[in-house]
Amino acid sequence: MSIFDDLGKKLSKAGGNAVEKTKKHTEIARINGRIKEEKKKIDECHRKLGEMFVESFRDEAPEEFQVYIRQIDDCLDNIEKYREDIDRVKGVKKCPVCGKELLAEDHFCSECGADFEEASKEAEKAARCDDEDAEVMTCPECGAIIKGNVDACPACGVRFDR
Repeated sequence: MSIFDDLGKKLSKAGGNAVEKTKKHTEIARINGRIKEEKKKIDECHRKLGEMFVESFRDEAPEEFQVYIRQIDDCLDNIEKYREDIDRVKGVKKCPVCGKELLAEDHFCSECGADFEEASKEAEKAARCDDEDAEVMTCPECGAIIKGNVDACPACGVRFDR
């Protein structure tokens, strides 16, 4: 019977050790999580500080900083090109004045009326949006059929009084 008592004590002790180790590992993981959160905050501060530095001292920064500023500018240029590629694939373009997304074949912005291409002789007469409940109107200037609540005709650019 003493063999079983010994075995029971050993198993009980081993179980207690396992529970203790699990508690320690859990606490260490929790603390490591806090460290990770603080490092994220530091990284965000570094990012904001870097942005502020570049904006404030772009042209005055020492040459060792200029290398990184040029890399940032190159990346920003690449991002703009990629966005233009996305617009091309989607068949849209952005108004250079107000930034509204328009169909690639539009010649005038339906938001601000900006003329960003020469007016086309044949105005687009098709609907400009998929919303079946959208307001439908005819442009008083060119006769284009327009769907949606817009401030200017996307075909000829005339502004609407509302």
